[in-house]
Amino acid sequence: MTDSHRQLKTKMENILFEIEKINLKLGFAPALYGINYFRLMEYRLAFEHLEAKEGHVLLDAGSGYFNPFSLFLACQRKYTLHLIDKLPLTAKLESKKDKILRKLDLVFDEGCKRLVFRCMDIMKLKYPDNYFDRICCISTLEHIGNQPGDHLGNTNDLDAIKELARVLKKKGRLVVTVPFTRDHHIEKEEIDRENKFQRNYSYDSFIERIIKPSGLNFLKAVHFGERYTSFGKAYLKAPNILKCTLGIPMLLLSDSLWLKGKEYLGSFQPPDGDLNGNYYLRHGVICATLEK
Repeated sequence: MTDSHRQLKTKMENILFEIEKINLKLGFAPALYGINYFRLMEYRLAFEHLEAKEGHVLLDAGSGYFNPFSLFLACQRKYTLHLIDKLPLTAKLESKKDKILRKLDLVFDEGCKRLVFRCMDIMKLKYPDNYFDRICCISTLEHIGNQPGDHLGNTNDLDAIKELARVLKKKGRLVVTVPFTRDHHIEKEEIDRENKFQRNYSYDSFIERIIKPSGLNFLKAVHFGERYTSFGKAYLKAPNILKCTLGIPMLLLSDSLWLKGKEYLGSFQPPDGDLNGNYYLRHGVICATLEK
């Protein structure tokens, strides 16, 4: 490992610790539940690939009003950050928002202006064209399709990616993460005993349903999968108190829990696999960076 790689690794580990610290301030339930360990790599890659600069206007599309990654971005005090969710901002949520802003010391003259909460449909964004410098959409597109009347095979994810591309500025970046299954595009309605819609994109459907419809230029992508799938299944079923106890150790072990492929640069070509196992993963998450 080179010195630059070590420095980047240390920087990313520090970022994950900061995100975990924010999560502990979000209330009893988030602190008890902890951050699911598969999110740790997504947050790390999203921050690295966004390359957001001071003064940029950012959009977090669909991660919820109080996810720790977005609040971490807000705590940098460098960006104007918009958070959108389909849940209406009720008086209860407004009260929760005020408490969290105080806990994170985000109640300052410019703070509330630079952190915007809006109830909005990701398929019908109420923003003008070319509005955002950076957009992140973390584990959201695969769930778009669980509205009343929707059905398996709907194209709501295509509508959403087109809207995100529309509101992105020229030379702006869109960072997307979605789950993938190497061989087949999968859609299912019941996951983990919840009535929940999800897609697992194949390499081909990722190209046809995300990259091409967006009309954006492909910059790079990386995919990763679990090194120990049995551990992942056990972790998801573990009691919340155990997940909370494992929070910090999981941060330290996060690099050891994943198999990370090399980056695709310039074009996204489904690989046949190589002898070193750099690409040949059957399941996992794709993190792609697109540019307008």
